[in-house]
Amino acid sequence: MPTLQRLLETCSSVSYSLRVLNNILPRKIHKEVIFSHFISHLTYASPIWGGTISYRNKGKLSSCLNKALRLHCYDFKRELSNEELYAKTGIRSFKSMISINDKKMLFKLVTQPTSLYLTGRLTSQTVLFSRFPGKIGFTDLSRKRIGRNSFINRAKKICESIPFEWTDCSINTFSQRIKKTTPMNLMD
Repeated sequence: MPTLQRLLETCSSVSYSLRVLNNILPRKIHKEVIFSHFISHLTYASPIWGGTISYRNKGKLSSCLNKALRLHCYDFKRELSNEELYAKTGIRSFKSMISINDKKMLFKLVTQPTSLYLTGRLTSQTVLFSRFPGKIGFTDLSRKRIGRNSFINRAKKICESIPFEWTDCSINTFSQRIKKTTPMNLMD
């Protein structure tokens, strides 16, 4: 991941371009430009760095997204709340996007293993509990202390929020279901 400062500079330059294009492009195309040039920079490789970013930096990236959405909605006087912005544009909050990207990455790792090391590490620490049917449990087999933002602990939180019967879905079906169940203004 590029440094936070570089990411904020990139998003700032893209938001300047959005400001220039604001009166030229129709709203639908302007929204597509936001998705393709702004949100793609903002969430690039987020499953990797999303769990390690501090709350303060999440807030900075979130406000960067909100500024672009206010520009898109012509809300220069800040009359709309953030939730109203998300509802009006149909674009999710930054925290919600990070959560969805994490869930998609974990689903791909478990159902379509491409990296044998990561998949092996994840499945070696996975146990199905008979006491709680349909829930995946995790155990630390290494006896080492696992950090709060480690891959395994993030996977624990993610798997607890995914219904167990969804593991038979295709990735497209899973993506549609997860977007329907994850709130647009997800709060940590």
